[in-house]
Amino acid sequence: METAISTESLNFFYDGTQILKDINLNILKGRFVSVVGPSGCGKSTLLLLLARMLSPASGSITVESDNVGLIFQEYNRVLLPWRTVLDNAALYLELLGAGKSERYEIIKNYLALVGLNGFEKLYPHQLSGGMKQRVQIARVLSTQPQILLLDEPFGSLDSQTKESMQDELLNIFYKEKGLTALFVTHDIEEATFLSDEVVILGRRPSVVVGKLDVGIPHPRDAETRFSDRFQQIKHEIWKSLRSIGAN
Repeated sequence: METAISTESLNFFYDGTQILKDINLNILKGRFVSVVGPSGCGKSTLLLLLARMLSPASGSITVESDNVGLIFQEYNRVLLPWRTVLDNAALYLELLGAGKSERYEIIKNYLALVGLNGFEKLYPHQLSGGMKQRVQIARVLSTQPQILLLDEPFGSLDSQTKESMQDELLNIFYKEKGLTALFVTHDIEEATFLSDEVVILGRRPSVVVGKLDVGIPHPRDAETRFSDRFQQIKHEIWKSLRSIGAN
């Protein structure tokens, strides 16, 4: 399989403190990969480096597409309160120069994909947290990215909404052919449920302390969480994090 994202001996410092040390990754096209690790170990920093929003101190980054979508946890910061769901979701298409009728036609398909058909005229203050995150996902998908970088997108949602959004994200991921995803989370169960592979970072300066192939077939559903393989992978991740003293 082709490589979508790779790093070699990647190092990053902030205010003289080393955050990431000799990070080597090779993420294959079409794979869903999660990154877990202790708080403050540099998981989000790694995403920002891959998105070219930060520059490494040394090492190399190769991303085999210029069309990269970044989805944040703080959906309230990226939705504009004076815009409707329709206009918020269509923002990137507007910035890319698409006319109103063209962008509305495109974005309505993506709003339907994320389950927001019929909510186009509402404003952000009228939406639940899960619905706001769906707007952000529709906005990013509308540009047809080849690579998705997701920074704890469900971290602020309640557990029931989080599980529902995980189901929806997987459905979208496999409907949108050719996507590759790198997903940052502190939630072991979330990483196990979503991923083809889990990368484990240690305490900073963070190195890659483990990589696990999840090996659970698709499609996945609520019953997947009770399977022996699911519990085994969860336990392996937990043991790795415990061995480095992660909270």
